[in-house]
Amino acid sequence: MAIIRPTRKDVQRAAGAVRQEAFEKASEGLAALNLSGKGYDRIIDAMNRLPRPAMMLLTVALFGYASLDPAGFAARMQALAEVPEPLWWLQGAVLTLFFGAREAHYLRLRKPQTQPQTQPQTPANPG
Repeated sequence: MAIIRPTRKDVQRAAGAVRQEAFEKASEGLAALNLSGKGYDRIIDAMNRLPRPAMMLLTVALFGYASLDPAGFAARMQALAEVPEPLWWLQGAVLTLFFGAREAHYLRLRKPQTQPQTQPQTPANPG
C-alpha cells in the first residue's frame, strides 16, 4: 500500500488559498464595520490620548496605595528594586521614543510662523 504525501507546492498552494480566504473574510468584516473615515480616525486619536492621563492617574493611585497599605507597597517596591538596571534603561528608551515620536509628528505638522517683513534701514551718510 502506497502512502500519498502532498508535495511542497501542493502545501504552499493550499496555504495560499487559506490565506486568501482569511484575507477576504477579514476585508468583508472590516467593510461591514465601516471603519473608514472619521470614525476610525476618532478611535485612533482617542487611543493616542490615553497614555499620559493613564500614567498620571496611576501615579496618584500609587500614592493612595502607599498610604492605605504601607507593608504591601514596601514589598512591591522591594520587588521593583530587584529589576536589572538595563531593563529600566530599555523602558525609558521605549517611553522616550513613544512620546518623542509623537511630539515630532506634531512639530512636523505645525506651520512655521512667518515674521513680518520690514524694510532694512540704510545708515545715513556722515557727509
